[in-house]
Amino acid sequence: MGPKRIEVADAHAGAQTTDTLFQKPTPSNLPKQRYNLHSSSRGKIHKPRPVQRTRKSKRKDEISSELLAAVPSVDTMTDAIKALWLGGVEKRRNTQPSLPSRVLTSFLLVSDTHNIEPSAPRDGSSPFRKPFPRTDVFIHAGDLTNEGTFKALKRAVDWIAEIPAELKIVIAGNHDWRLDDNYWGAEGDGKESRRCREYLMSEGMRKKGIWYLEDEMREFTLSNGAKFTVLASPCTPRGSHPHNSGSFRYEPTAKNYWHRKFPLINLPEQVHIAVTHTPPHKMHDEVSPGQNVGCPELLRFLRDVRPLLSVCGHIHEAAGAKLVTWEKLDEKGDRTALAERDLRPEIKKIETPEGGIYSDLTGLTQELLEGEQTLFVNASIAGDGGRAGRSPVMVELVLPYTTA
Repeated sequence: MGPKRIEVADAHAGAQTTDTLFQKPTPSNLPKQRYNLHSSSRGKIHKPRPVQRTRKSKRKDEISSELLAAVPSVDTMTDAIKALWLGGVEKRRNTQPSLPSRVLTSFLLVSDTHNIEPSAPRDGSSPFRKPFPRTDVFIHAGDLTNEGTFKALKRAVDWIAEIPAELKIVIAGNHDWRLDDNYWGAEGDGKESRRCREYLMSEGMRKKGIWYLEDEMREFTLSNGAKFTVLASPCTPRGSHPHNSGSFRYEPTAKNYWHRKFPLINLPEQVHIAVTHTPPHKMHDEVSPGQNVGCPELLRFLRDVRPLLSVCGHIHEAAGAKLVTWEKLDEKGDRTALAERDLRPEIKKIETPEGGIYSDLTGLTQELLEGEQTLFVNASIAGDGGRAGRSPVMVELVLPYTTA
């Protein structure tokens, strides 16, 4: 009896497929045992006897036993073949091309533009000029303007919107006065402050790909599959006069300021990027006299969080990049010392064929160890005399990949 066609539901395709399977033998369709009829010299027919089993037929029986042993839940040879055949089908169906668990993602970093707009292509007098290189994410770490007027904010948004990046993350700084409703409500017109804030938080900004973040943590997913968490804050510690005023200020003596603002228990397992206007202590925070003015509490907080990338600004003359390998416990349970590597000598200036320019760190940042290393970048653009003194910084990070 020939093979029987059986309809089998394909659970993976969600449709009905037709597969040819062997029908389980029944007494009516079992093959008959073959006999040879032997005649004697006298012409008499003897009782038929079974064919003698050869070495080849014995090996077939051994193979049959092996097949049945391989699938112990079946009773017959054909059931064993059927089960093994179906198992092979399932294995082929489940063998899909493996998806990446990580994806390379590019970032363009700037800070402290202070009303400075990018100049025209090939303008040799400016290191901050169009066109910007295409990246996945653009980050501005605060001080877009000098006083945070609506007109100045709108001009900043206009050039940021033209940047060829899918996602544009923006925070305020101590010079974006009107974005701090507490500060400007006391110093000026609270109505103007609300107008500026509503403008940056509007749906129109979202359509431009611009996200204004303020003392918050947010998760983003890009079209390349990258999924990452950003922690952002515009706050800076008060300095000595005249650096003790402005928006989003806090007292430098505030104990556990950042741990109270972002309790570790509320953070995800991995914060990938921290964007703060102030630099952490000794992370590109030195002012001209050689004094470090970054926040020690922020450094202590980031030591616990350990993001892949920390972007800041505020101290223009300290712009640069540093790779930190955090301390970890040794065999005795004691902390080993952290290692720092100043990347400023290794930054490459890249001039694009279209006339743009940027500082390239991509070759140094792709192999960061999650939870063990952090790249610190002070991305300040402003130089002397209210003019651009530096170029945007490009980095690449390997981030988690998701299909959702």
